[in-house]
Amino acid sequence: MNKNRHQFVFTFGMTIGIYIYVNIFMSKAAHANASNWVQPVTEQKGQLFPFIWILLIVGGCIGITLTYVSWRKYKGEKKSKQDKTVD
Repeated sequence: MNKNRHQFVFTFGMTIGIYIYVNIFMSKAAHANASNWVQPVTEQKGQLFPFIWILLIVGGCIGITLTYVSWRKYKGEKKSKQDKTVD
């Protein structure tokens, strides 16, 4: 697969993921009745806790993946430079 196809698949996948996320999770907030908007502050703080965990898990996975890919690229470039100097 060429680079343009990879970009298309990635962009298409991200678009579908965002669409599904908005439809599943945001529709609950849009359909909430008025009594749910008037809640004590202690209950509102508890609702943010799962979001923080999701944010940390997804952000951690992305960070680890980017670090791994960068390290592999660095090692590959270093090896290709050594191979060129030997030839």
